[in-house]
Amino acid sequence: MLTTLKTALLDHTTPFLPDFLIDDLPAKGQTYGADLIPHPYSNTLKNLIFECIYEIPANRPSLLELKGKIMAGWETARDGSEEEEWADIQAVEPIVPDEE
Repeated sequence: MLTTLKTALLDHTTPFLPDFLIDDLPAKGQTYGADLIPHPYSNTLKNLIFECIYEIPANRPSLLELKGKIMAGWETARDGSEEEEWADIQAVEPIVPDEE
């Protein structure tokens, strides 16, 4: 069971037909994860997740396509060319164990 602070969850086990574009194209079919829509992740990441969980496996990206999309997202994040809502969060310094 998924634990959350929300009391009125969308049913994540029921597929839905998105009424929005996924990767700049109409949806290829039903997908899961309607409760992902309001989260503040980038649309690029959410679109990739929606593509990976299409109800019909043939509509999902191949491993090669998935690798290409992940690498493109990685490069975009590294060069900062796409502003994300969470970009102003300060990273915490890692804890270094005491050397004794």
